[in-house]
Parts: sequence; structure tokens; C-alpha cells
Amino acid sequence: MKRKVIFLCMISVFFVLGGLIILLFSIKKQPTVGEFSLVKYQWEIENFSYNENVGEVNNSNIAIEKAKKLWFEKFSALDEKTYNSINTGKIEISYDSEEECWHINSKKSSPNTLGGILHALIRKNGDVIAVWSDD
Repeated sequence: MKRKVIFLCMISVFFVLGGLIILLFSIKKQPTVGEFSLVKYQWEIENFSYNENVGEVNNSNIAIEKAKKLWFEKFSALDEKTYNSINTGKIEISYDSEEECWHINSKKSSPNTLGGILHALIRKNGDVIAVWSDD
């Protein structure tokens, strides 16, 4: 009887610790937000403008989510096959507080990775200014 109680206590502790670990890893951490100047991207805005509103973008996690959706819509078709390279690298995010605009860009995980760096400029009100890819 004593062994069963000890065994059940050990199983309970195992499940509680496992739940706590899962909870810690599932909490979305806000990424570090840098600064940028929208004025420096005039050429990209003129050449890669994108006329869409994705809804209010109040924080960096929402900005990243919206940018990934835009990138997938614009760059997912490759030779008529679905291609998703969006989740293969790190994401950098910057904010221009004067213009209330987010700059979200992917970052290659290594120099040997194929494909370009994806960019999106999205205003806080959700207006998409530009979406493009650099090589």
C-alpha cells in the first residue's frame, strides 16, 4: 500500500513539473525591438509598394505574425509548388516611433542558406507600405 502511495505521488509530481515546463516554453516572449527610419526605405516603398490593410498592429508579436502572412502570400509559390521558407530563419523587428511603422525582416540562419531576406513595412494602423525580398 505504501509503495502505491509513493508511486502515485511521484507520478503527480512528474505531471506537475511537466506542466510547468510546458507552460514556461509556451509563453510568447516579446522580441527585442530595434529602431529604424522609414525615410531610408523610400526606394523600396516606391518599387515594392503593397496596398493592403492587415488590421491594427499594436505590438511586435502581432507585427511578426502579419508579416509572415504577407510573406507567405507573396513568396510561397515557387514553380507552381508551395514553398515555405518563412520559418527557417530568425526574425528581426524595428519600429519608427515618429512614423508609427514596423520594419520586420527575416534573417538568414547562415550565409549558405538559399533564398533572400524578406522585408515588410507595416504601419501601426495596419496599412502595409511595402513587401519585398533581398538576395
